[in-house]
Formats: sequence, C-alpha cells, structure tokens
Amino acid sequence: MFSQLIRETQSNPRNAFPEETANKILQIIKYSEKNSSAVPIIDIAKSMGFFVNITDNLPNNDSGFIIISPELKEHFYSNKGIVVSNKIKYGKARFVIAHEIGHYLFDFNEQTEAQFSHIFKEHYNKESQHDPNELRVNQFAACLLMPRSAFSESFEKLKSNPDLSLADIISTLAEQFAVTPKAATARIQELGLKVV
Repeated sequence: MFSQLIRETQSNPRNAFPEETANKILQIIKYSEKNSSAVPIIDIAKSMGFFVNITDNLPNNDSGFIIISPELKEHFYSNKGIVVSNKIKYGKARFVIAHEIGHYLFDFNEQTEAQFSHIFKEHYNKESQHDPNELRVNQFAACLLMPRSAFSESFEKLKSNPDLSLADIISTLAEQFAVTPKAATARIQELGLKVV
C-alpha cells in the first residue's frame, strides 16, 4: 500500500516535504477531510510494516522509539518496530508514532541501510530543538495527525460558536483529532489561524 511512497521519500528525502508527504499518506488511506476524525496512525504504521508496542519498560524520560533491525524478525513479525511508553497520554503517544514514522520516511533508506533507531525523548536538549531533522518530523507528524483543511475547518466552525472560549476550542480540537492540547495549540499557530 505504501511501498512506492516509502521508496520515493527514502530515495530523495531532501525533496520530500513534510506536509506533501503527509497528504500522500492521507490520500492512500482515503482519509476524508469532511470526516474530521482522528487519523488512524496505528493502522498506518502497521500498513507500513511496523509492529507497534505499548510498554511500561521505558525510562521515564523516553516517550518511545523506532527500531529497525533484521534481528527483530526472530521475535516479532517484522524487522520494524515502534515502541511507545504507556506512561504518556494517548494524544502524545499518537504524536510519537507519527514522529517516528517521519524518521523512517525521511532519515532511513531501506535500500542502503539494514538498521536504524531513534529515541523520542520527553525533553530534548536545546540543540535538538533546532535540529532540522527533528523539526521536519515534528511538522510531518502535525500535518499527518491534524490535516490542514480538516483542522482549519473544524477550528473555524468551533470559533463561530460564541459560547466557546479559546480553551474550549483547543480542548475540542485536541479530542477530535486525538492529540494533546499543546499539539492543537501549536497547529493553530502554525496554520496562522486567527483566534479572535
């Protein structure tokens, strides 16, 4: 289902843009912008050949990680895995999965590499906050989980209700797209949506 997109993106990641890549995935899964429901991120990961494991065996500062290794097939059905801490909230876990898919698409090449890993830390150091790879996969995750049109349309519809405060709007968007309020707030700002 995703093999052509994966090959194209991994073979030339510098020419792959986060929102464009996210939109291609949404087209492949036939995501309806009118639906405005949560993107099925675990189904996407599994369709890309990942096993997804939720565990309590991660250090407190680690939200999750991606690992790609031929040895994984000895214990799992795949050589690709995304592991997420069960200590984080559901919306954050979904973001971690989308973020790690981004690393798979933009920072790994199945044709030339056999192994890859990346740990999603809860609190990155200052250098990684400005790391172009981290910024790119965070943007990809936001675009995938909160598609521009669906998110903007939902925001405008909620904003038109005079009984809702900004906090209510953010909370509703976070619930609707199954992300954290922090992620919904960042997406509002990223899209330049007018709050008043």
